[in-house]
Amino acid sequence: MWAEWSRATSGRVPPQAEERAVCALDLDLGVLDLRSAATRRALGVTLEELTGDWAPDAPNRACLAVARAARDAGADGFVIPSAARVGGWNVGVLPGAFDRVVVVRRRRVRPASAHS
Repeated sequence: MWAEWSRATSGRVPPQAEERAVCALDLDLGVLDLRSAATRRALGVTLEELTGDWAPDAPNRACLAVARAARDAGADGFVIPSAARVGGWNVGVLPGAFDRVVVVRRRRVRPASAHS
């Protein structure tokens, strides 16, 4: 989680500077699962493309294509590789399915500093 935050902010916001909520979720979603090589081939994207750089002024086109494909297929979201943690995966939820994401447990945390 902290790796995702650091990557999303290009390291400009140290994770120790902000408290976060860590939540356990109950999801009832139909998703495109990009862990499947066949799904990636069908969408014409690679893991390398999906974990490439992203910025608001230069969005990752492979990620946008996956979100569009999920929406067009009637999926609620997608399982996509983490760009920050090798072997990690994230669930992206499209806005129309937010009402099917239930927070089961929440706790406030702040990561330990690198010097702790």
